[in-house]
Amino acid sequence: MSSLDIGRSGVDAVQGAGSTGRVPGQKQWSYAAQLEAQLPYTSDGPRLKMARECADQYLSSARKLLSGVAKIAVNLPNREDKLAKAGLTGQHRHGDMGRVQSEERTMSEGAFYCLKKAVKLNNLWRASIDVCRHSAKELKNFGRFDMAIEWYGHAISFMNSMDEAEGPKYHKLRRELQRDSIKCWKDLSERPVQDMDNIYQIIVSIDSARTETHIEMGRMHEKMQRFGEAIECFDKACNDDPNSAEARLMLGTTFESICEYVKAAKMYAEAGKINVKQSGTAAANCAKCGYALKEEGRHEDAAKALDAAASLNGEYSLDCAAA
Repeated sequence: MSSLDIGRSGVDAVQGAGSTGRVPGQKQWSYAAQLEAQLPYTSDGPRLKMARECADQYLSSARKLLSGVAKIAVNLPNREDKLAKAGLTGQHRHGDMGRVQSEERTMSEGAFYCLKKAVKLNNLWRASIDVCRHSAKELKNFGRFDMAIEWYGHAISFMNSMDEAEGPKYHKLRRELQRDSIKCWKDLSERPVQDMDNIYQIIVSIDSARTETHIEMGRMHEKMQRFGEAIECFDKACNDDPNSAEARLMLGTTFESICEYVKAAKMYAEAGKINVKQSGTAAANCAKCGYALKEEGRHEDAAKALDAAASLNGEYSLDCAAA
């Protein structure tokens, strides 16, 4: 395979097979592609050295591409105003913005392609993770929270793919990356619901067992009174972490909001049993559900809810007996 073929395969990986046109930043990894093309024809000793050099070149290319992404990101907010002042019509402005955003997207995907090559050729896991994290922080500072979350996600995906012997060493870093991505996501609370849904899917696709992510998305849905979606998120959090009292408390609160008092009391009772520190709150909420059920004339269900409250806090024993 020639160096041109290698370069073309890299382009196809970014744009999709069969696509045409120049890829922004493609030249950044052309030299690395040329080195990679020579590897099959190099003897064992020099091949290792060349593979390392090739990996370093891909890593360097990724940094340069992400630098280009950062430049676009920092200038994008003012670009439309400048186009308007230049007298361009709405259609032309939309076309120009679309072109720039497409260039930004392709450069970003090209950078991720280069990082994957660096890992494949020389196991540059930590260096690639650091590049992802740095890019995410920059994009967050420029207000591009969606892309920042995506790059935190790329860092986590590299960690998920690490060798079993290496991965545990970076457990703390993995948790930091998860927390940072969730912080970015919280900053999107004023964005349209569709944007949040899309970003939620990005995070979950990277790491499906994300209790915190499900809880935060559930909170946002509940705040907007999208109770069905909130219940779905909190339920996923409960399934991901059977020991999450917070997830059960939030699920109980949502059920209570739609007058599903029996289900709410059940969730509160489970939360109180999981976390003793939450038992006081859980008991009070169970009792509140019991009182609501009693007012509705559902005395049997009320008695069960108040019994659950009494099991968590003896102060509710009299209420249970009265029911």
